[in-house]
Amino acid sequence: MPGGVGGVALRGAPLSRLCIGGEYVPLGEIAGEMLGGIFRLLASFFVDVVLEVLIKGLGYLICRPFSKRLNPDGLVALAVGVIGWAAIICGLYFGAAYIAQQFDIDACLDQGGSYNYASEHCDPKNA
Repeated sequence: MPGGVGGVALRGAPLSRLCIGGEYVPLGEIAGEMLGGIFRLLASFFVDVVLEVLIKGLGYLICRPFSKRLNPDGLVALAVGVIGWAAIICGLYFGAAYIAQQFDIDACLDQGGSYNYASEHCDPKNA
């Protein structure tokens, strides 16, 4: 094959297709299939890990002491898991806000000031 190396045409071939062994191979389709496979793998990982383990698993752990006939893949485990994760996230958010306020109060008192709880600010000269 003129202009080719190892059966692969290098000159005159469009960038979207490559001539291998006398046949044109569509590179766009190959890349699309590879990306599709990667996205399917990531989606199945997301569904398996997040939905099955984290959400339904937490719902099952919460409901299991109350019912011995609980289906781990059921709607009850899913609903309780979603509510449980919402409670955990809200607890972390409000807990972090409370801890940040306590650090502010501590820093104010360390500087010799007094903390005004009504206005939630430090009075440095009112010691």
